[in-house]
Amino acid sequence: MKLPTAIHPIVGGGVLPALLLFGALSWAMLGDAYRHFERHGGKDWNCIFGQAQAELVAVREHGELPLWNPWRGGGQPSLAQPTGMLLSPITPLVLAFGVVAGFKLALIPIYVVGCLGMWVLAGSLGLRGPPRYAPALVFFGSSIFPLYTSGGLPNWLVAMAALPWLFWCHRRALDQPRYAIGVGALLALTLLSGAIDRFIVFPLLLGIDALIAAVSRRSAVPLWRLSLGIALAVGLAAIKLLPLLEIYLGYPREMPPETRSVPPEMLLRLLLDPHAPDLISLTGAFVTTAQGGQLYWINAGAYIGPLALLLVVLGAASRIRQSGPLLLNGALFVWLALGTAVPISLWAIAHELPGFASLRGPERQMMPAVFFLALLAGFGTRTLERWLRQLLARALPRARARLLAGTGTAVLLGALAFHLVQSNSAIVGTAFIVDPPGDLRDGGLTFQADARAPFRQASYANHPRMWRGPLWEAVVRNEGNVAGMINVPIVRRARPHDHPRYRGEVWIPGGEGTAEIVRSTANSIRVRARLASAGHLVVNQNFDPGWEAEGREVEPFRGLISLALPAGQHDVLLRYRPAPVVLGAAVSLLTAGLGLAALRLRRDEPPAR
Repeated sequence: MKLPTAIHPIVGGGVLPALLLFGALSWAMLGDAYRHFERHGGKDWNCIFGQAQAELVAVREHGELPLWNPWRGGGQPSLAQPTGMLLSPITPLVLAFGVVAGFKLALIPIYVVGCLGMWVLAGSLGLRGPPRYAPALVFFGSSIFPLYTSGGLPNWLVAMAALPWLFWCHRRALDQPRYAIGVGALLALTLLSGAIDRFIVFPLLLGIDALIAAVSRRSAVPLWRLSLGIALAVGLAAIKLLPLLEIYLGYPREMPPETRSVPPEMLLRLLLDPHAPDLISLTGAFVTTAQGGQLYWINAGAYIGPLALLLVVLGAASRIRQSGPLLLNGALFVWLALGTAVPISLWAIAHELPGFASLRGPERQMMPAVFFLALLAGFGTRTLERWLRQLLARALPRARARLLAGTGTAVLLGALAFHLVQSNSAIVGTAFIVDPPGDLRDGGLTFQADARAPFRQASYANHPRMWRGPLWEAVVRNEGNVAGMINVPIVRRARPHDHPRYRGEVWIPGGEGTAEIVRSTANSIRVRARLASAGHLVVNQNFDPGWEAEGREVEPFRGLISLALPAGQHDVLLRYRPAPVVLGAAVSLLTAGLGLAALRLRRDEPPAR
């Protein structure tokens, strides 16, 4: 396959066989996700689909950038949702095909892009021929991607696919500073795709590698280059980061380090036991440890099998200059995953770093740990191929020995890939197990939605296979699920319409007047009110300081949106316009402009003589 000049240095030759292999592997691993295409997902797919449906409705039916979500938890900021994926690469598919189809169609491209990233990274680390494929086969053949799919964590899937590209840009930036722009863009992508914890953790991963490089080179340049990349990431992601900071400064979230950990005795089970627990029921994925704690298998499971682990061991024993930094980084992330289950807890120490105090579940660090194990497996495969070539060279010509050694290594990797697909592909079948509501359907931007009743807050019973009550269904019915799963810790004050103290979606305390909603969208509410005397207009949604009303001060009334009005008749327009979004958008655009200008200037530089 002939590549454009600008692309060839990145992926090198042989990209077509790699794409064909990774495409086939993706279908073998993820095919069960498409068996019942109309089905919805369980567990966290509920809030992912519900949030995306709210964003789609805001764009399609209201022509608005989704800033507020009235359908979730009594009213929630939308762009500031930590797991919201509006600014991710999945959104174009959602707009084209609808929420359920869009996310399912995104799975294979995410998988292939991630595999290709591991292949490119392996090539930059000096791996050639069959060993170059080993890291991708181990990392994306492990149970991590299927488990994240089962658990409804597409935000983590995007981050998982971005990680090899991020690490590749970081390594390139050590010698060519323009690649720091790639570090910034990919790190920002993790936050914009809803993987806030990865946005916090990945800089630590890169920082450890940069520190090792700085010590090795006796220069602080690697640290400065990484700092530039992180600064660019903060600027590019400001449109989401600043609203998030406002929320969490107002509602601090500090998690104790003593949360779910990986006990040392369970580490080998996670890597070597192909038998996953019950992943269909909500509680089945929680495994009781010997200490009586709970471990969420979807976050921690990382089956790679004994053959891959043997290749890891061989890789760790190969050239220390190449494998040493990877081995050290992988060991540190395994240590982080152990949490407080060990006497000296690196996780507890890390909780003193900015942002780490808001994280829970150290077992989530198994993913970056396996990333480094997969790279070591690549070096182990190369070592095995060399041994085999040297053995064959004793009896055969060198060219023949090289060919047979390469063929044998390829057969070994084929057996490894077959085993991992056989062991892990069935996990994907536990993802989309919820039949859609029989009377509801929806699509993308061009879908003609049926006329819906005026918006009202409602209550939904918990679903046996979803966390809390349904959210996608609530949006399609134009009802707010007051008790729905939330990620923004605003105090819920809105009441469902069947609550004994429900007063309506808008009302006047004390009965000193009447109020009705003339029109409501995701970000605005137009109300006609008549007051016999001065009083308050109250909206049955959770208060947030981003609400404004044409010069009038919007204030909380028992945790609900309200504003003071004089006696008389009023036509009031309330709009949700949080200042951090405007400022964040400006910072993101400015940072993107500066990054593009830097790339252009670099391209226009005269070639060195």
